[in-house]
Amino acid sequence: MNFNCPRIFHSALFLFFILLSVSGCGGGGGAGGTSSAPSFNGVAVAIPSAAGGEVTLSWDAATDDATASSAMVYDISVATTTGAPFAVTHTSAAGATSYTVSGLTDDTDYFFVVRARDAAGNRDTNSVEAVTHELMGTMNLRGATMFGAAGDIAFTYFDFCNTNTLDFGDGSSIVQNCPVDNSDVTVNHQYAAAGTYTVTMTESPSGNSEYITLTVTPVAKVGVAAHQVVISNSATGGGTWSGANPDVFTPNALGAKVAVTDIQSRLNAGTSVVINTSTAVGGNGDISVDNAVSWNTGALTLSAERDVIVNAVMTASGTSSLLLNSYSGTVRVGMNAGGFSGKVDFPGRTGAGILTIGGFPYTIINSLGSAGSTTAADLQGMNGGLAGYYALGSDIDAAATSGWNSGAGFDPVGTPGTPFTGQFNGLGHTISNLTINRGGQDEVGLFGRVYLSNAVVSNVGLVGGSVTGKSSTGGLVGYIAEGGLLSNCFNTGSVTGINGGIYIGGLVGQNYHTPIDNSFATGNVTGDYYAVGGLVGAQGSWRGVISNSFATGNVTCPGGSASDCGGLVGMNSDGGITGSYATGNVVVNNAQVGTSGGRAGGLVGINGGNGWIADSYATGSVSATNAANGGYAGGLVGWTSAAGGISNSYSTGSVTSTGPAGGLVGTNTGTGAISNSFWDTQTSGQATSAGGTGKTTTEMKAQASFTGWDFASRWKIIEGVSYPTLQIF
Repeated sequence: MNFNCPRIFHSALFLFFILLSVSGCGGGGGAGGTSSAPSFNGVAVAIPSAAGGEVTLSWDAATDDATASSAMVYDISVATTTGAPFAVTHTSAAGATSYTVSGLTDDTDYFFVVRARDAAGNRDTNSVEAVTHELMGTMNLRGATMFGAAGDIAFTYFDFCNTNTLDFGDGSSIVQNCPVDNSDVTVNHQYAAAGTYTVTMTESPSGNSEYITLTVTPVAKVGVAAHQVVISNSATGGGTWSGANPDVFTPNALGAKVAVTDIQSRLNAGTSVVINTSTAVGGNGDISVDNAVSWNTGALTLSAERDVIVNAVMTASGTSSLLLNSYSGTVRVGMNAGGFSGKVDFPGRTGAGILTIGGFPYTIINSLGSAGSTTAADLQGMNGGLAGYYALGSDIDAAATSGWNSGAGFDPVGTPGTPFTGQFNGLGHTISNLTINRGGQDEVGLFGRVYLSNAVVSNVGLVGGSVTGKSSTGGLVGYIAEGGLLSNCFNTGSVTGINGGIYIGGLVGQNYHTPIDNSFATGNVTGDYYAVGGLVGAQGSWRGVISNSFATGNVTCPGGSASDCGGLVGMNSDGGITGSYATGNVVVNNAQVGTSGGRAGGLVGINGGNGWIADSYATGSVSATNAANGGYAGGLVGWTSAAGGISNSYSTGSVTSTGPAGGLVGTNTGTGAISNSFWDTQTSGQATSAGGTGKTTTEMKAQASFTGWDFASRWKIIEGVSYPTLQIF
C-alpha cells in the first residue's frame, strides 16, 4: 500500500480507492514492483565462442527489492563503437546469467552493455562496457567461462601437433608442445584483475598466430577461490548441508569451509558425508583437506570439479570407506622439497571395497610381501595383477629386499613383455630402503615398464635404498611410455647404470610420450655409457614434457664412452622441460679415443629433435672431458641440435671442458631460438656461450636483467641477494 496517496472516503469511490491503493500512484512502477531499479554490476565476461560469429556474455545475478532473481531479465546492447547510446538489441530469458549473441562478423570489434530489468519494467543504468574481437584461424582459438567465475576462463584451440605459445595478455603465457595430435586442447587460466585482454596463440615453427579479445569486468570475484572448499578446523560456512543420509555439503558463497568436527561427528554416528564443489560459485573447483580427519565408520565422498588436495593426514579405520572424484583434475597429496605434507592412512586394512578413485575400486596395499609374490595384494605381489588399481595404505619398509633373490633384490613390477598397465597411487606414503641389484637386466626400477595411456603412477616417494640396472633404469620407473602420467613422486635413493646400459635416471630411466609433473630426485646418479640424468635419463616424443620438477643429486658418467649427461635430463629429444631446475654437479669423463661423446650440461646433456626448454635453470658445476675431441660442456645445455628453442632460462655453475664450453650452451647446431636466457659470467668462468646473454653476478640478482620474464606468477627474486627461483617451489 502506498501511504503517500490521498485518502478518499466517498463511498461511491471506494472501489477506485482500493484499486488505487493496490496499484500505487505518483509515478510508476507497474504490477509487482516499485520505482526502484535493480542493483546490478553489469556484464562480467564477454568471450568469442567456438562457432565463430558468436560472443557469450556472462554476469552475476542482479538483486531487486521486489523481483526475485529468477524473474529478472537482462537487456543487451550491441554496438561496433565504444560509448554508443544504449539501444536494446537482445533480451535474455528470465533468471539467465549468460547470453550468446550470434550473427556477428569475424575480425570486428564489438562493444556490449548489459542492464537488468525487473518485473515492473525498471532498468538499471550501468555503463559497464565489454569489448571483444575475434581473429580465428585454423587453430580455432576460443574461450568460455569456467566454473561460472568471472576470472576463470577455459581457452580451447585445435592442435596440429606443433609447439604453440598461448599468451594470456596479462603478462603470463604457456608453451604447449603438442599435448595431443590433431585434436582440441583446453588450457585453464584465472585472471587476477579486471580488464580487457588480448589472448594470442602463436604456432611454431610456422609463426602463424590468431587472437581473441575478451573483457573481464568485476574485480570482486576475480582471483578468489570461491569455488574451492577447504576442510579445516575452522567453523563450517559458505555452504549448506542437505540434512539427509548421506548428508551433502554444497558451497554457495565465497570461501566455503567445512569443519573437521562436522565431518567426523556425522560419519562416526553412521551418517555418510558427501562434499561437492558447485558450478554455481566462482573459483578453481578444488577440495583441500588442510587439517587431520579420522573416522571409523561411514563413507566420506569428496567430489571436486578440479583437484582433491590432501594437505593433512586422513585416517580411515574400522569399517569406513573413502570415495574421491576429481572431474577435471587429479587427486594429489601436498608435497614440498622435504616430502609429503599429507597422506591417507588405512591402518591394518588391505584389499578392495575400501577406496574408490574416479569411480574405480582400488586395492589397498599395506605390506611389502615376499620374494616372488604374485598375490596382487602386496607390493611385490602387484606382479600378479599388472592391470590392477592399487593404493598404499601405509608407509612400507623394504629393507628386507636386500636379501631377496640371491642379492638381486626386489623384482620390478612389469617387464618389456608384460608391462604394468594399471594405476598406482601412493596416497602420500613412502617406500624406504628398497634394493634392486640387476646389472644384467633392462627396464629396472620399482616399476620395470609402465605402458598404455591410462597407466598412472602418483603420490609416492622412495626414501633411501639403491637401484642398479642396465639400460632404462630409474629409481621409480625404468621405462614409461604411451601417454600415461607420472605425477607427485620422488626418490632420494641412488641409481646406477652398468654394463654399458643407456637411459639412466634418478626417478625415470626412459620416458616416451608421457607427462612427468611435480616430481623430484635427490640421490646421486651414475651411468657408464650415455643418456644419464638426475631426474630422467632420456625422454622423447612431443607429449614427453617434464614440468614443475627438480633434481639435486650429482650426475657422474665415468665410462670410456660416457656422454649426454645432465643435471635433470641426459637426453631430451622432441620432449619439453618447463618450470624445472637442477642443482647437482655433472661430470663426464669420456676417455675412449675416437668417440665424439663427452657432452655434459647443468640441466640437459643434449637437446635434440624438437626438444624445448622454458622457465628453467641449473646451478651445479659442469665438467666434460674426451680423449679425442675434448668434450662439450654448457652451464644449462651441453649440446643443442634442436629445432625447439630455449627461453627464459639461466645457469650459474662453473663450466670446464677440454673442448668446446659455453656459459649457457656448449655447442649449438640447432635451428631453435635461444631467447631471454642468461648465464653468470663470473661464477661460470665463461665469457662466451653458443647462445644466451652473459651477465655479471650483480646483474643476475637484479630483476631488471631478466627481460620478458613473468615475475607476477612464475618467478621470484630477492633483489640484490638471490638469483631468480620458481614460485611453485
